[in-house]
This record gives sequence, C-alpha cells and structure tokens, in this order.
Amino acid sequence: MNNSLAEVHPELVSEWSEKNLPLKPDEVNAKSRKNVWWRCGKCGNEWKSVINARVKGTV
Repeated sequence: MNNSLAEVHPELVSEWSEKNLPLKPDEVNAKSRKNVWWRCGKCGNEWKSVINARVKGTV
C-alpha cells in the first residue's frame, strides 16, 4: 500500500499494539482517521488514538 503507516512512519510501527490484529501497519494509510491501539515501548501501557494524530505528534 502506498503511503502506508509502515512505509511513511516506520518509527511508529514498534508502538502498534497486537490488539489491532489482524490489521497491520502496512495496511493502513498514514493519514487515516481510524482509531487504533498503541503500546508504549517503555512501560507497556496501551491506549487508543487516531493514526493521523500519532503521525502529527499530537497524541
């Protein structure tokens, strides 16, 4: 997929939660307004946020 989250922002892929499966970062557009789960690499805390908001760094 062109402009996928995995392609455009690979640094966010490590925070992609397994709760989103079977949806994967290479299957969503980096500008998507879809609300998905994210996981903090340091503490393991999980939260929901819109993909586009994460890309912009607002959440």
